[in-house]
Amino acid sequence: MADERTVKKIEHLAAKGKFEKVLSYATSKHAPIRAAVAKAIAQSRVDESYNMLITMLRDSDISVRRQAIISLGELGRASAVSHVSHFAENTDDAELKALCSEAIAKIHANKNTF
Repeated sequence: MADERTVKKIEHLAAKGKFEKVLSYATSKHAPIRAAVAKAIAQSRVDESYNMLITMLRDSDISVRRQAIISLGELGRASAVSHVSHFAENTDDAELKALCSEAIAKIHANKNTF
């Protein structure tokens, strides 16, 4: 129940563009909260958000890793391709490999170089 309230709070903060506050939840011990952070910061253009998504690729929970891959694709930052490619090469999970391919395709389509 507390996780659900926190997830809603994260969504609300992101909608207001308060990504620094969203990032403060990134180290939560609860995977649903970390996954919510990964989803919320996909719209952020702040370097700290990008760096956190890269870190989240190594999260212990698959739902967080999954959302980090999706968010990196949505963010569209060209420099993420090498990180997502490396992740894909080092995972045996077919679903995550497919998500990596989708994310890389989105990044190439967006061509954001920031």
